[in-house]
Amino acid sequence: MIIDMRRSGQPTRKFAVVTTCKGQIFDPTTGDGTAQHPRTPFTNNQIPINKVNSVSLAFLVGLSKVAQPNQNQSNLASPTNNFGINLPFTKTTNSYDTKIDFALNEKNHISGRYSYQSVNTFQAPAFGAFLGGPAGAGGFEATGTQNSYSTGVNYDHVFSPTLLTEVRFGVAHLHNAAQPSDYGTSDASTIGVPGVNISGQPFTSGQVGIIIGNFGQSGQTYPLFGYSASLPWIRAEANIDFVNNWTKIIRNHTVKAGVDLRRVRDDLLQDQTFSPRGAFTFAENQTSSAGGTTNVANDMASFLLDVPSLVGRDLNTFFPAYRQWWFFVFASDKWQVSPKLTVDLGLRWEFYPPATPKVASGFSNYDPIGGNIVLAGVGGNPSNLGMQTRYRYFAPRTGFSYRVNDGTVVRGGFGMSYTAYPDNSYAYNYPVRSNNSYQLTGGSPYTAAVLNDGTTATFQAGFPTPVAASIPSNGIIPLNTPALINQSLNQIPLNYKNPYVESWNVAVQQALPGNLSLQLAYVANHGVDIDANVNTNVPSTYGGGAQSDPEYNCPNCPAGTHRTAATNVIFLPFSSNYQSLQAQLTRRFANGLAFNTAFTWGKGMGYQNGDDGGLNFFINKRRNYAPMDFDRTLNYEQSFTYALPFGRGMKYMTSGIGAQVIGGWKISGIVSIVSGTPFTVFANGNTLNTPGTAQTANLVKGHHVLHGIGPTSPWFDPTSFAQPAGCPTGTPCTASNVGLGNTGRNQFRGPGYIQDNLSLFKSFPIFREANLEARIEAFQLSNSPQFNNPNTGSTSASGVSASNFGQVTSTLGSGQGSVNGVGGGRSLQASVRINF
Repeated sequence: MIIDMRRSGQPTRKFAVVTTCKGQIFDPTTGDGTAQHPRTPFTNNQIPINKVNSVSLAFLVGLSKVAQPNQNQSNLASPTNNFGINLPFTKTTNSYDTKIDFALNEKNHISGRYSYQSVNTFQAPAFGAFLGGPAGAGGFEATGTQNSYSTGVNYDHVFSPTLLTEVRFGVAHLHNAAQPSDYGTSDASTIGVPGVNISGQPFTSGQVGIIIGNFGQSGQTYPLFGYSASLPWIRAEANIDFVNNWTKIIRNHTVKAGVDLRRVRDDLLQDQTFSPRGAFTFAENQTSSAGGTTNVANDMASFLLDVPSLVGRDLNTFFPAYRQWWFFVFASDKWQVSPKLTVDLGLRWEFYPPATPKVASGFSNYDPIGGNIVLAGVGGNPSNLGMQTRYRYFAPRTGFSYRVNDGTVVRGGFGMSYTAYPDNSYAYNYPVRSNNSYQLTGGSPYTAAVLNDGTTATFQAGFPTPVAASIPSNGIIPLNTPALINQSLNQIPLNYKNPYVESWNVAVQQALPGNLSLQLAYVANHGVDIDANVNTNVPSTYGGGAQSDPEYNCPNCPAGTHRTAATNVIFLPFSSNYQSLQAQLTRRFANGLAFNTAFTWGKGMGYQNGDDGGLNFFINKRRNYAPMDFDRTLNYEQSFTYALPFGRGMKYMTSGIGAQVIGGWKISGIVSIVSGTPFTVFANGNTLNTPGTAQTANLVKGHHVLHGIGPTSPWFDPTSFAQPAGCPTGTPCTASNVGLGNTGRNQFRGPGYIQDNLSLFKSFPIFREANLEARIEAFQLSNSPQFNNPNTGSTSASGVSASNFGQVTSTLGSGQGSVNGVGGGRSLQASVRINF
């Protein structure tokens, strides 16, 4: 594809040449593209320059100015990778800690602490602040600030040698905000799109988003021009905690009891769909016609001719704000049964009243049975959505330690632990989060999006005045309009149970000569009611397509309208299981050396993808039970600290200038060697025609791991896999005749990696207790690549026949060194710290 942006008055060319590949560009002004009203193709696939929209041209002229200095122009007739730029990235962290202790008298002691940290992150946009551009790490092209503090006061009182109490009060607060690089500007108005930048609404400032089909990072996910829909955002979290613990010693029993009361606040204002600045989406159909062949050039042609397939902007009706109380009570007894045997017994009660919003209407829950959105605290609706309050969260804990002899100890334990609701996802449906979207109307898929007044959406028309959501007095909003019916909605189950984990272990520790100790352990846990985010508006039978969705004929849908959008239940309960054997060899610091060697052989099993993600197979959910996405069978960890043998009290250079300069330095390091994570081999799901249940590939011969890296050397033999049959034609598809793949979820493993970090540091005395610590650190010292899993097919038409099937084409992570811990190349940093 070639684009010549010179004006028609120039003698050399008078056309924007769109494509020389297979495909045809049609003039959208010559018909609606249907078979009854076909369009006229552009001659030679050349668009006259006078038909190119002025705003489209302004974007491309701006891009040309950015690209020209670093563009590879050796072969413009067939350009590949002809634009590259190294985007500036900075991350600055400032932190400090203070603590004060004061003994009022021998029975009363008070202490206080305060810690503060400020992190400022900047990632430059690819095309400059005015144009934005496709982003690197997760669409972040912005300036981000994160300020956090933690403070607390402790009071201890001794009533007697056998009775004492402790009272703690603390506050932890985090404020995180990010703004696109052109925040506060009217860039959208400047380029010629009115109605985007609204005075007095800073979230609408900046450049409008331009999404062009298969252009830009991740295709439709991030815009080619403009910024991620996630920007800007404001987040504030606060935990307020009051604790009172009591300790009583009764002969050979140490009894402890206490209470813990917490107030949790979580506020997050962040859009995800279009952004507050709005976005124009351009696709292939708008410059095609019935029977026409399309390619990526049609996406670009739709942009040049300004015929969007979708236009929309996000609106913020409320600032989503989550509020909840947590209350815990515990009692425990450490029983010294004999000089060799110690037994621990304990019981904890946890209470999580259902969360409430900061303001009425701050929660909006979807009720698929009634086909309504229910607003918390409005009309007769309870502010906690009517969720059940659970009072029976009891968590027993027990353990023992038995000293066999002076060098051998056996330990074991069992405990239950509950977890709170993961509040990042909650009942933030319309109208808490809403948008104005303008889509295709009529019967043709080839026409442009239409505004509410019936006019075609264009750059010059811009955005109409935002239409705010109305709040009904009864707090019930029926799903009776296409805009609501087609939205993905969250449903909070009113019978939600907090998940808990049952953990147990047995360990044997043996002292060895040379300041060494060896520990062998069996460690396991079982998760109960573990959260999974599941779309339940998908079929429970095979082959029926979207028409089999349980909400297809939704209660309030107008005639001829059907609901196929997702109903995400957050969360449904599933189980998990982890079993491991662990070995650890530890050397206490002596003669300048300390180290810890640990090895784990384990396996984690569960149902959901990721941490609290969804399922691959809605039908026959047991098929999802497989190794967890993050499971690594083998894990070797080596850490060490070595004091260099120079300086006072050491073997060499015990005095003089050499002792001052070289003496006192220490080296520490951490080396991690892990095996690969599991992956699933997917196949084309079209013949299965069952939304919500993925199709996996057939393994037709032995699975051969070739350990290849890169586009010419696959990780595994791709000919080992084939496309399964799916549903038969002409016959109803049932569980007995459906052709499912014979491979399962996470059946195969990808490459492992090595991570090695090294630190050289020394403390220099300044005055009394004060010292200066100098540190030089290397992350990923060996610069060993850490590869991602191979491309494992897709549920789209390409399936196992994709050109990159079986190939490792990317690395883990996106940052370097301490930015995200894993991924990226070698990173070096130096620091100086004063301790006093």
